[in-house]
This record gives sequence, C-alpha cells and structure tokens, in this order.
Amino acid sequence: MRRLKLDTLSGRIFAFFFALMLVAQLGSIWISSTLGDSIARQTLREELDTAERVVRQQLAQNTDYLALGARVLAADYGFREAMMSRDVPTIVSALDNHSARIDAGWMLLADAHAMPLATSSRAAALLRHEPLVRWLRGLPSHGEATTLASVDGTLYQVIAVSIAAPRHAGTIVVGFRLDDPVAQELGAIAGARFSLVRMNARQHWEVVASNLDTQPRRLLVDALNQPDARQDTAWLGQPPHRMLSVRGPLDAVPGHRVELVVQKSLDDALAPFAALRDRLLWVTLAGLALAGLFSFRIARGVTRPLVALADTADRIARGDYSRSRGIHAPREIAVLSRALDTMRERIAQRETRIVELATREAQILDMAYRDSLTGLPNRALFNERLEQSLAVTLRAGAPLTIMLLDLDRFKEVNDSHGHLVGDQLLVAVAQRLRAHLQRGSDLVARLGGDEFAFLLPTETPESAGRTARALLDDLARPFPIGDHEFEIGGSLGLAGAPDSGRDAQTLMHEADVAMYYAKRMRIGMAFAQPADVRAPEREAVRPVPSLANQ
Repeated sequence: MRRLKLDTLSGRIFAFFFALMLVAQLGSIWISSTLGDSIARQTLREELDTAERVVRQQLAQNTDYLALGARVLAADYGFREAMMSRDVPTIVSALDNHSARIDAGWMLLADAHAMPLATSSRAAALLRHEPLVRWLRGLPSHGEATTLASVDGTLYQVIAVSIAAPRHAGTIVVGFRLDDPVAQELGAIAGARFSLVRMNARQHWEVVASNLDTQPRRLLVDALNQPDARQDTAWLGQPPHRMLSVRGPLDAVPGHRVELVVQKSLDDALAPFAALRDRLLWVTLAGLALAGLFSFRIARGVTRPLVALADTADRIARGDYSRSRGIHAPREIAVLSRALDTMRERIAQRETRIVELATREAQILDMAYRDSLTGLPNRALFNERLEQSLAVTLRAGAPLTIMLLDLDRFKEVNDSHGHLVGDQLLVAVAQRLRAHLQRGSDLVARLGGDEFAFLLPTETPESAGRTARALLDDLARPFPIGDHEFEIGGSLGLAGAPDSGRDAQTLMHEADVAMYYAKRMRIGMAFAQPADVRAPEREAVRPVPSLANQ
C-alpha cells in the first residue's frame, strides 16, 4: 500500500474530513457530557432544595388549616357544654361532623389530664394508641402542637389545639391522612417525585405515601435500606432511571421515625442537553456536506459517484429501498454500485418477510387469547392472569376475588330462537359485563358457552359483593335482540384468595361450587366459605342474605 501524502488529492480529502470530524466530535462530547452533566446536576440540587421547602410549606399550611378547624370547634358553645357534661354521644357526633367538614381523617378529644375522652366514630383505636397518648401528655397546657403518627398502618399529620374555658379544659386532636393521593398533590405542587417513609418495627424503611409508580418505589426502598445509605443527598438507580434524592426528617410521636424524600430524574434533566448534542451532530453533518462540496470541486470525477453511492446507502439505512438512478463511474465503483443494489433488494425482501411474520404472529396470539364471538378474553388468558395475580396476592398479602357467572334461561333462548339469536344475546351480555370493570387490573372473560368469569385483584369477596349486586341487577334488565326482548338473569359464585384457596384450581373450584349453589337455591349469588372454617359435613358456600331473602 502506498503511503498517504498530503500533496495528493486523496491526502487532502482525508486530512480535511479527519480534522473536521475530530473537532466536531470532541466539541460535542465536551459540551454534552462535561458541561451539560455539571449544569444538570447543579440545577437538580437547587430544584430539589426548592421542592423540599415547598413540600414543608404545604404541610405547614395544612397544619394551619386543621388547627383553624380545631379552634372553630373548640369555640363552639354546644361542644363546650357537651365536653363539660361529658356527653360522649354528642361529642362523637360533633367530632364526626366537624372532621367531615374540614376533610380530616379523624378527631379526638382529650380531657385536661391528656386522657382521651372520645374520638370520631371510626377512630376508636386512638384511645389505645400509646405513642400518641404519651405525646399528648408531654404537651404544654396551652397553645398548639403538631406531629406525625401511624394509626392502624396509616400515616397521619396530627395537630393538637388546647381548649381554654378559661383555664385549660382539654385538647382537640385532628388527624389528616397522608396517603398516595396527598403525595400526588404535593408532588404536583413541588414539581418533583415525593415520598413519605417511616422506620417499621423491623428497623427497615418503608414507603407510606408517594407519587412514585411501583418499580421506582421499590428501588427507593431498596436504596434507603442499604447499610451505606446517605442521609442527605444521594444518587439512586442506573441510567435511564437515575434519580437525585434529598431526605429530611419530620417530627413524629415518640418511637416513630418519619422522613420525607424528594426526588428528581437526572436523565430528564439531561434531556435538553441530549437534544443540544443532537443538534450539534446535525451541524456537524452540515459541515461535512460543505466539505464534501468543496472536495467535489477538487476531485469531481472521484467524489461524485462516491457521494451517489453514499446517498443510496443512507436511504437504505432510513428504510427507503426504492431503486437508485444509474451511476456513471469507473469500473471499480460500478461494481460497488451493483453490489449495493443487490444488498438493497435483499434487505427489502427480508424486511417485508419480517413484517409479515410479525403481523401474523400478533394475529395468532390475539386469536389464542381472545373469544372470537364476544371479543372478551378467553379461558386461557383468564387462567394466565389469575396465576399472575395470585402470585402477587400471596407475596404481598393483598386480597383477590374471582366471580363465576352462569346465565339463567340462556339455553331456552338458544333452543327456541336459534344459535344466531343466542350469539347476539351473548355479545349483548358481554357489553354489559365490560361496563362493570372498575379498575385497569380488573378482567372479565368468557370461559365457554354461557359461562363468564371476573378477576378482581385487590378486592375481598365482601367488597366485590357490591359489584356482583350491580351486575345481577344489570343482567335482570331485558335484552332487546331484534324484535324480541329477553329476560335471562344470572347466578354468581364468589371466592377470595387466600381464604378460599391459594392456587388457581382450588379457587376456581370453590367459586364454581358457590355459583351452582346460588343457581340451585335461586339466590342470585353466594360466597365460598374460607378453607379454615369449612368442614366436610358443612356447606362450602354461604348465601348473600340480602339476595337470599328476595
């Protein structure tokens, strides 16, 4: 091979493109990687400090609002009379009404010795909440105080307001629930990802309120429970999920430890610099194009066919496989042009086959998991989703309920009016069943014939009973099919995990037994008995009282 010399045309073109490409690439790397990363990190730290202050101000404003509500109640003459006479029913009623008025989770009245006297209706556990009682006893007899406390596993912002009549006569305590919706609102105001975490009895951090999705929330818990976890600012995760996190303690009742965590994404902060880098790359390409034009004037006969071939290769890379115009070039370059055309045709044929195969595979997969008549998921998809949901339920301890539905009097319609009318009736039933799905995780499927199944993750059989009643009422309405109206109704069997079964087969069997019990007894629906209370000589189901008496 001959040594490349700068006094030749090839040497000049090589030197020009090499130097231009080197400068452009080094400049892009330095601007986007070094300067951009530094600016993004500094900006994130400042934004996180601001977001933390905003969150604390919002919590303080909420404290002021709840304290004002407590002072209004403390000034109420009727409430004072009930407190002095220790009229507990009147006090409870006032606490219920006022907590609903100020959107509080619960309210508590303590006497002058900081002993709980009465609570709102659904907060009786507060009377035995030792950390909260100890905190109340440590408060001064006048003024206001605020803290955080966990009650029945839920975190509350607690505000205590003294009642003076004119001496200290008691204390009104207000609890405001800090949960995911509150975290969503605070995070939206602060413009950041926001979480409240607490130390549980096993000395592990856990998230009690957050606007994070499931995966980022799990990553946050893992990071906080690392032995070397930092207490101020830390980077969590790996690209593209790098988060800058700022932690800060919050006041809590004795024995409780609560912190707020504010996070922002480094990858989101770097996105504008990535766009800048892309624009710089386009500028680099434009410079290369100008350099190509200049070199074209110097070596027209050599560069023109090469540029044409490069254009063809670029169109192939973009997915444009249309035939290129003929290139007039020396024999060596013409051979390269023909080879490129052959490659283009074969890539186009291969991509067409790949697209056809992918489309066909998607159609086959949909047919395998979809009922062709109603468009509902079929038994295969229902069983797969049930296995997945059961695994989550058994791992997390969350409830899960399935409902099996068998239509009443459908066979009579099918036999007397024909299969076409029967199919139209099944489609109409499927439309009504879809309307009763309340969550994105809920699923209704057709198992076959006139039998359908519901999968309701996070629902106990008792809470799913409301859906079941509404479903039966809906099925009781006539179905207009053509010139006829059909009244069919249905029978439901409900079974919940893990009480009625810890595997899909057992759960389906228990729901099936309950469904046929409901059909046989004509009571509309029935619940499967929990496995630990069922005996061989007892029924495996229990009817729904409100329907059994109809």
